[in-house]
Amino acid sequence: MLVLTAGGCGDSASTPDVMTKLVPVTGSLTFNGTAAPGAVLTLRPADGSTIPDNAFTSAVVGPDGKFEVRTSLSRSIGAGAVPGDYVVSISWVKPLKPHESDGEMTPELLPAKYQDPKVSPVKIKVEPGRNELPPLDLTP
Repeated sequence: MLVLTAGGCGDSASTPDVMTKLVPVTGSLTFNGTAAPGAVLTLRPADGSTIPDNAFTSAVVGPDGKFEVRTSLSRSIGAGAVPGDYVVSISWVKPLKPHESDGEMTPELLPAKYQDPKVSPVKIKVEPGRNELPPLDLTP
């Protein structure tokens, strides 16, 4: 089982409170042992979280396979996630060159099980304080 983070329920009045609860979350992601640059991780609360519905917690994998989680809420963006349990969905599409853009959907490079938060095997627990997640190595 793999582990990661995301957003939940509430209203914009709680924006400052949520953003002050963020803790740093970093990690790395590979697919079959190879870095997955450009893959997008979306973290969703695994339980009855008090994170506002309009909060969005995600990360983009860099060329070296590393990522840093960020949370956005209204017009605020902060590094990290609120402590708690999360289900992570991951999408990784083949980057298109400018001349390749013909309106077609770009192919997904990961198996469907990673894209759907209802079945994703990637789960994480964010603890208070700094979080360096174990490496996430996805397999077919």
